[in-house]
Amino acid sequence: MASDPDKGNGPTTAESKPGTISLTLDDKGNAVALTWTDPSSGQASFVVSYGRADGPADKTQRVGAGTTTVTIGQLDPSQDYCFTIAGEPGSGVGPSPAICTKRPAPGAGSTSPRPSGT
Repeated sequence: MASDPDKGNGPTTAESKPGTISLTLDDKGNAVALTWTDPSSGQASFVVSYGRADGPADKTQRVGAGTTTVTIGQLDPSQDYCFTIAGEPGSGVGPSPAICTKRPAPGAGSTSPRPSGT
């Protein structure tokens, strides 16, 4: 019976983990609109990290508390990019999973049908 009160310790540990963010992406070619959930209820500022999909996330943009959307511009429409967002350090808001654009490869979908009879 003494172990019964200890059964509640598991969920307490799970609840003490940093809040998680759900991130969505709207690819507009030379810009990407990001929207996310804010587990801090408007208390945390955020940092968006991004870069080309074939390289490191070498760019960041800070976003103020209470904001849950941002548009990242000046992107090369022929390259894929990956994005994550996290609360500012010390906010208790963990990073989102990475989300990437899925742009067609150059020339994809532009193949000409073969001439008939050849």
